[in-house]
Amino acid sequence: MSVQEKKGKDPGGRGLKIVRYRIVFTKRDYETTLKEGEEALNDFTEAAAFAQLKMAQFVRDLKQDGGIRPKVWRDKNYPQGVNGDLYHKIPDEDRKYVRVIFAVLYRSDGGTNIGGGE
Repeated sequence: MSVQEKKGKDPGGRGLKIVRYRIVFTKRDYETTLKEGEEALNDFTEAAAFAQLKMAQFVRDLKQDGGIRPKVWRDKNYPQGVNGDLYHKIPDEDRKYVRVIFAVLYRSDGGTNIGGGE
């Protein structure tokens, strides 16, 4: 069994990849992490497609369930008009400040049985 460990930014290629991602808000004085996680990918996934998928999932979840306003936002009463701890959307004029960043933590070139067994 041969496993190559490769780190980097591109989740493309065949085989198993473990990807850590963050959805961040980069507006000056309001910077924060909105969501973070790790995901195992076994499909061929290009970087742009992965980022688009994570952004679409974030927006969908935000609309359905809301998100907890980060402390920096509560302290500055952002977004305007939101009271309480939940928000359900990013103001249209500030959507440009939402970014997906990620890194491939682990990469297997395929054909490896992770977790044991034959």
